[in-house]
Amino acid sequence: MSPQVSVQNPAQDFQTARELVQAGRWPQAAAIFGSLLAQYPGDPRLLLELGNVRLNMQDFRQAEQWLAASLAREPNQPYARLNLAIALQHLRRYPEALDNLRQALAIKPDLAAAHFESGCVLRQLGQTEAALQSFKQAIAHDPGLLAAHINLGVILQEQHRHHEALDCFQTALGVDPAHADLHYNQANSLMQLRRYPEALQAYQLSAALNPGSAKAHNGMAFAQTFLKQYRAAAESYRAALALQPEIEFLPGYQLRAQLQICDWRDIDAQTAAMAQRAAQKEKVCSPLAMLTLCDDPYLQRQTARLWTEAHYPRLKDLPPPRRARDGKIRVAYFSADFRTHPVALLSAGLFEHHDKNNYEITGVYLGLEQDAITLRLKNAFDVFIDASAISDTELAQICRDMHIDIAVTLGGHTADARLGVFARRAAPIQVSYLGYAGTLGAPFMDYLIADATVVNAANREFFDERIVYLPHSFMITDNTRPIDGDSIRRQDFGLPDAAMVYCCFNNSYKISPASFASWMNILRQVPSSVLWLSEHNPDAAANLQNAAAAFGVAPARLIFAKRLPDMTAHLARHRLADLFLDTLPYNAHASACDALWAGLPVLTQAGRGFAGRVAASVLHAAGLPELVTNTPDEYQALAINLAENRPRLAAVKQRLAASRLSSPLFDTECTTHAIEQAYLIMLQRQRQNLAPEDIIINAYQAANLKEYVNDM
Repeated sequence: MSPQVSVQNPAQDFQTARELVQAGRWPQAAAIFGSLLAQYPGDPRLLLELGNVRLNMQDFRQAEQWLAASLAREPNQPYARLNLAIALQHLRRYPEALDNLRQALAIKPDLAAAHFESGCVLRQLGQTEAALQSFKQAIAHDPGLLAAHINLGVILQEQHRHHEALDCFQTALGVDPAHADLHYNQANSLMQLRRYPEALQAYQLSAALNPGSAKAHNGMAFAQTFLKQYRAAAESYRAALALQPEIEFLPGYQLRAQLQICDWRDIDAQTAAMAQRAAQKEKVCSPLAMLTLCDDPYLQRQTARLWTEAHYPRLKDLPPPRRARDGKIRVAYFSADFRTHPVALLSAGLFEHHDKNNYEITGVYLGLEQDAITLRLKNAFDVFIDASAISDTELAQICRDMHIDIAVTLGGHTADARLGVFARRAAPIQVSYLGYAGTLGAPFMDYLIADATVVNAANREFFDERIVYLPHSFMITDNTRPIDGDSIRRQDFGLPDAAMVYCCFNNSYKISPASFASWMNILRQVPSSVLWLSEHNPDAAANLQNAAAAFGVAPARLIFAKRLPDMTAHLARHRLADLFLDTLPYNAHASACDALWAGLPVLTQAGRGFAGRVAASVLHAAGLPELVTNTPDEYQALAINLAENRPRLAAVKQRLAASRLSSPLFDTECTTHAIEQAYLIMLQRQRQNLAPEDIIINAYQAANLKEYVNDM
């Protein structure tokens, strides 16, 4: 029943309405204030109260009308200005909202809520630095305003100022130690600072304080993944999905966590269901996870497009930069992996072999860890930028100010690759290379460096970039890597001396149920054989042994190799194996190059997508095309034949050893020249105001670069 309004006692009615406001009974309060306003038309206090009630009812148009009417009669009401600004924000009329907030602060400069709302409006207007200052002012006037702390910290996170963001959240936690969102945001900063154990604790505390928080469980899963606690990560992903099934891309993360521990329970059905949803343009899987789960280039492109759309909206406020027409060609390589990592180990020779007379090479490091490889790369680059604490917008502008001609992402859709810099057009020409095996599905990317094996006539339509076809393999290698340990023996690694040793040193997430089934069929047909695998985590090893037993293969025939800290020793131990067995749908990439460099032949089955054709690419470039098969039956038959026909296998090894230093795969200088030739053609087209197009580099162009440089 609605409260009765007394004509005889309006003061009591007003008090009743205020009590209803305090109780959150907005419609009843509005009715009383409306009746009072009918008795006292134009009363600014009643207009204000009606506006405030309508604001709480989220009737923003009515709130605006009543609050504006009150201010028309009494303009110097700071709280009315504040609430009018809040209503205008919800109506997306941001300039008007900001104007009212400025008027409120002119009347009452210490109004913390007005400083806070100013920060929110300025963020919407893209004035990030001004927003940051407004949140700081809000905190200065009201240190207990937790929303200001959170917003300030989030801006600092966006600017990659994670140490400052962490300080901000820790200060706020001193005000309210039981605030779940503060612990969650603190964990996000700790993750960016690679302080994974502390991040996990903060996510766990956030989840304990708010058990229904799907984002806290999701954060726990990310931290557990980086800590290699994959089984726990899979459970955390499942908990997040149970709480909020609509979280974007979460099903793919959960399946990839299962793959990390080779937990294949119901994985085929889950993958099929996820693929069907992806085909319907649902955001269910990250691009990298899709490469490992599915060999369909259409779905791989679809997923990449959806991911790019969600994470990297193209910014239209920056005009495309133009290159300076004089001086050296300026190329910037972006990577979060300029350390002991496959991308850095493969590409070091590229940076060192660049023609420094005609190119200025910049390394933009997006990561934190530095080691001996980082130092080597720093010496190879003309300019080295530590960008870990620089925002995407600032970094894009730095590249523009440096007149970078070509920006190259070596990460694509991998962790910390910062494609937001490319969305802001860091350079007139933007290229994807090496670190991500597929299309980025990004309209701001111009070229993808590949070859005719990984991008062939059958899958070309599924790449949004223009393709650079290098003459042999797209894969760059470093032909100076030493291999130490000629005296090592099989018994040092628990391998039987007389056995046929198949091996696969791919990461455990690449081992698909289908690949493993092929391996078990091979082991059953070659009784004297063993399978040597990398031990990435104990759960994966246990699950693989159980799966072997289910195939009727003794688990002891699976032997697990511990991680070696010394890469030269890791390369050397490849020589103890007889044949490397590849995986599908995600092939051996750097690991295939490692094996071939060490003299170990690689057997692959070529897939349909880029990621499933890399081993075929490097085998062609190494002069071993006969080790590329096209079906599981061919793959298994050849693996068995090479075990039964040891002279044939020995001949393959001998041919690999003889051509190792002369094959195109390990001709680092020639591959570098081919890439430089592609850069020149890109620049020629850009200078002529021509759109990017596919570029085919032949072996003659790669070997005769100087005449093309002179033509520029």
